[in-house]
Amino acid sequence: MREQLQARLDVLKAELATGQVKLRELELQQLRLREVLLRLRGGIQVLEELLGQSKGRAPEPPRGSPTTEREPDQPAHPEREGGPGTEEGGPP
Repeated sequence: MREQLQARLDVLKAELATGQVKLRELELQQLRLREVLLRLRGGIQVLEELLGQSKGRAPEPPRGSPTTEREPDQPAHPEREGGPGTEEGGPP
């Protein structure tokens, strides 16, 4: 009986070790995939911005990203429009 228990314990320990190795491999694979996706998102963003500039309009925000609401008469980027706090803008 004791030999059977010891044999089963050995099998379970071997399966645990195999599972841990596989888990580390999958975690590494997940990390690499996340890095690839991050690079792809960056490339997409750059190309969208370049396409937006070549058409003479601002690019659309990426899908799923939050957008900030602003007043209709307010420029999107006051610092670029000569707003307060810039050399061109501000009160006279």
